[in-house]
Amino acid sequence: MNSVSGANPSFNRRRESKRTPLHWAAAYGHLAIVRLLLSSGGDRDARTTFGRTPVLEAMVENKLDVLTYLLDQGASVNTRTNSGWTMLHDAAANGKVDAVQMLIERGADKGHARLESKDSQGSTPLHYAVRAQKFLPVRRLLRLGASTIAKDLNGNTPL
Repeated sequence: MNSVSGANPSFNRRRESKRTPLHWAAAYGHLAIVRLLLSSGGDRDARTTFGRTPVLEAMVENKLDVLTYLLDQGASVNTRTNSGWTMLHDAAANGKVDAVQMLIERGADKGHARLESKDSQGSTPLHYAVRAQKFLPVRRLLRLGASTIAKDLNGNTPL
């Protein structure tokens, strides 16, 4: 590690998509590399062209150990992409029941604001869970009080 740090590399170098090495390490679940990059000045809040942060990359790729670590290091549980997509949207849409629970426990639903958060299409996490027929997240979101009457931009409710 000393030889890497001594070489003075850019841990925040970006490609065309604006992904940093931390985005890649998070997406591929390389926890040791995520730790090294953060301790060497990697930007945990760096955004890609689409507004995805490293913690969102870990969520999308279902790398819960990296997700947990990044949240422990101060990454926001409520971060949004440019289109308004949150980690709770992703977890609900893809049937990631454990992730739904963890995100809720970490404050993704503070004041129900995040249960009802809408993306650029006006869809809530419950809309996505129902569309994808992911019934465990649907049940979990309903138990937590997600609205069944929230309308998307087309006037559709989740149910």
